Amino acid sequence: VAAYQSKTFVFLPERSVGDPDIDMITTINIPVVAVMNKVKDSFWKTSMVSIWMNSLHVSLFMTHSVNELLWGFKDPLLSRIHPMNPEIDEYFGLMYKKNGSNDGEFVYHTGEADFMDYGRIARFKGESKLSLWTSEQSNMINGTDGSAFHPLLSKKERLYIFSPDLCRSIFMEFEKDVEVKGLPAYRFTPPRDVLASKEENPANEGFCVSPKECLASGVCKKGAPVVVSFPHFYLGKEKYTNAIEGLSPVREHHQTYLDLNPTTGVPIRASKKAQINILINRISGFP
Repeated sequence: VAAYQSKTFVFLPERSVGDPDIDMITTINIPVVAVMNKVKDSFWKTSMVSIWMNSLHVSLFMTHSVNELLWGFKDPLLSRIHPMNPEIDEYFGLMYKKNGSNDGEFVYHTGEADFMDYGRIARFKGESKLSLWTSEQSNMINGTDGSAFHPLLSKKERLYIFSPDLCRSIFMEFEKDVEVKGLPAYRFTPPRDVLASKEENPANEGFCVSPKECLASGVCKKGAPVVVSFPHFYLGKEKYTNAIEGLSPVREHHQTYLDLNPTTGVPIRASKKAQINILINRISGFP
C-alpha cells in the first residue's frame, strides 16, 4: 500500500504559555552559521560573505518572535545570496514549510502474508534503503513510521521506527506497563544505545560520515550545523550537561516514548521530545 502522511500543526493557546507573536527569543543565528560552514573552504566566498555580514549588520545571534523562529522569516543574508543562487531560500524557520507538508511516498506492507509485517515500510521515496551513511546497516529503512505496529506485541521485542526527520531508523524497547484512559498499554522508549557513540555501540559507526564528524553519546548529527539530541542531553554524556549551566536531564520530563496497546499494536499515547543544538567552530575569515 502506497501513501503520503500529511503533517498539520495547530496552535492551542489554552495549553500554551505566552503569545508566539509577541514573545521574543534571542538564539544562535542558524542561517549565518550554516552559510559560514558552507563557504569556509573558499577564501573568496568567505571574504564576500564576511563583507555582506558587516554591511547587513548580522552576527552570530538573532532575535525573533516564537512564530518567526518556528514558521519562517525573511533572512537578510539568505536574501543577499538568493539572486546568485536561487536554490537558497530567502526564508528560514525551524518548521518552515512543514505545516501541511509530507515527507514523501511510503510503501507499506499490509501484513496479509505475515501479520508481523503489518505497517512495516517497504520503500521510501521509491528506495528500499538510504544512501546517506557509511554502512549498509545505517542505511537500512527499518520498521514502521511510528503510526502503527503489528498486533500481539511482546515485551521482549525491539520495535524499529524510520524517521525522515533524522534520516535514519531508531529502535525502542519495552520499559513498563501503563494505563491510558482505562486501556492497557506497553511503554516503549529509545534506550541509550540509539544515540550512543561508536565506542559504546559499534553499530553506530556508520552514522559517522568521517572520523572528525563523530560525536559522543547522546547526540545525532542531522547535517551541519544542526545536531539533534534528547532535551537537556538526556541519555547523553555528562560532558555535555556539565558544559552548560542550567541543564538537568530528568527522565519524566525529557524521555521520548510510545504507549502501545499490546493486542492491536495501536499507539494510544505518544511523547516525542527533541532538542536542536548548533555545532559551532571557529572559522577563519569571520569575526
